[in-house]
Amino acid sequence: MYSTRTEWFDGKTQVPAHVGVYERKYIAGIYPCYWTGKFWATCAFDFKMAYNWRDQKSDQQDIPFRGLRVKP
Repeated sequence: MYSTRTEWFDGKTQVPAHVGVYERKYIAGIYPCYWTGKFWATCAFDFKMAYNWRDQKSDQQDIPFRGLRVKP
């Protein structure tokens, strides 16, 4: 079966190769967040909100993330 998401990556030792919205695994659940190329922005409730909040740096920079294989 084809998955629309990548496997989970360790946020402590890896960062995304490309700028954009990714899913991150918080204790409270999985949320979309924007990767600026330098830092993770605050998590959001949907992909559009994550993009809009891209300038608000998250205080949690080292949690697991995964990418999307297709655009939302």
